[in-house]
Amino acid sequence: MPLLRRPNLTVQTHALVDRVLMDGSQAVGLFAKSNPNILHADLGYNVLAFSRENFQAEFDRWPGLTLIVYDLRPSSRGELKLAGKDPRAAPSICVNYLDTPRDQQVVANAIRLTRRTLMMAEKGASLMLNPKLN
Repeated sequence: MPLLRRPNLTVQTHALVDRVLMDGSQAVGLFAKSNPNILHADLGYNVLAFSRENFQAEFDRWPGLTLIVYDLRPSSRGELKLAGKDPRAAPSICVNYLDTPRDQQVVANAIRLTRRTLMMAEKGASLMLNPKLN
């Protein structure tokens, strides 16, 4: 694959990452396994090249990285109930996140994987493509 020969991309073996989504030269998402023993990726990441303290805050002035992780195949199920015949009435929504032990384990593994990934970045491993080499 020509992409794998790019000088600004490092591929590490034994990684749990399954696929990387690119937008030009920037990684914008990836798929990973929460457990090396499963066949297909069960985690999705959005990779954002900025940071901020919270959703309402301004973007930080320094370079940053935000990783948003989510379960691709949750087994927990929520419920949506109509309040009545009036279409303007707000429905009753019970999202029921993390209701099953499987979902709880996947999110715990996702947090561990994300922390390991960010610790690698602190040690100098490259997580994103370097635009200076493009």
